[in-house]
Amino acid sequence: PRPGGGISLPEYFKPWAAIKNRNMYLPGTEVLPKNEMRISFMGSTPFPICQEQSCTCMLVELGNGTGQPRRFFFDMGGGSIRNVIAMQVPMALVNDLFISHLHVDHYADLPLTYAFRAFLGGFTPFRVYGPSGRTPELGTQHMIDSMKEMTRWHRENFNAGPIGDGYEIEVTEFDWTERNGICYDQDGVTVRHWPRSHVKDGASAYRLDWEQAGLS
Repeated sequence: PRPGGGISLPEYFKPWAAIKNRNMYLPGTEVLPKNEMRISFMGSTPFPICQEQSCTCMLVELGNGTGQPRRFFFDMGGGSIRNVIAMQVPMALVNDLFISHLHVDHYADLPLTYAFRAFLGGFTPFRVYGPSGRTPELGTQHMIDSMKEMTRWHRENFNAGPIGDGYEIEVTEFDWTERNGICYDQDGVTVRHWPRSHVKDGASAYRLDWEQAGLS
C-alpha cells in the first residue's frame, strides 16, 4: 500500500517502464523550454508505408518556452504528415520544409499538406528549400511548379473559401554543388547545405545551427 492509503495494484498491472521515465514523450504534455532543441523522426523508411512506419521526415523544434516552438521540417515523405498531426502540430503552422533530394519517398506528403494547409488556416505562403539539378527540369523549383499544376483542380475548388496566400509557395532553390552554402539565415538560425552522392546529381545534406542556444 502507498503512504496515505489508497489501492495498490499487482506488479503485472503497472505501466511499462518507459511510461515511468522521461524517455516517453506524450505530445501536448510538455512545453519545450527555452534554448532546448527537440528532434523527432516522423518516419525513416523508403517504402512501403505501413501503420508502424512512414517515409522520411524529421521535425526539428527550437524551444521558446511557449506551446508553439519554432519548427523546421526536413523532408516530408509519404505517411509522415499523419505523425506530424499526431504530434499536435497545427497544420497552419507547418512551414519551412527542406527537401534533401527528389526521390518521391522524401516529399510524397508535400502535395497533400499543401492542398489542405491553407484550408486549415495556413494563410501565409509555404516556404520550401531544396537543391537544383543537373538541368532546370531536375531541380526543386520545377518539381514545385509541376505540383502546383497537378493540384490545379483542387486549388480552384478550395479557392471558394478563405485561404489568403496559403496556396503561394516561396521556393529557395540553391546550387546543389555548393559546399557549406547557406540556404536559410533568419533570427539566429542558419541552415547550411552540402552536396551528397545519392544515385543522381542533386542530393543535399543539411546542418541547422541555432546561435542563441549554441546547438546544432
